[in-house]
Amino acid sequence: METEPKFPIEAIVSISGTPKTLYTTISPENKTMPEGAKIDTSLNDTGIVLKIQGKMTLGRLKYTIDDILKSAILTHQIEQTITYDEEE
Repeated sequence: METEPKFPIEAIVSISGTPKTLYTTISPENKTMPEGAKIDTSLNDTGIVLKIQGKMTLGRLKYTIDDILKSAILTHQIEQTITYDEEE
């Protein structure tokens, strides 16, 4: 059985939203990264910037970015629900 080749990867993902909430939600993604790969996160005034680096398969990169985006969407939905509840 052939294994998917690993490539040196550097991808930058920028997500707008409440920076601290996004950081708290997304930063645990580092724990599931393959050996030799990491995600550096930085906060700015409008959101969070993630830099994905390391040697991994393209499939792993796709799943990592997908997980990050799902976390960001869920965070946004929760924030919207909390804001809506506070307004009532």
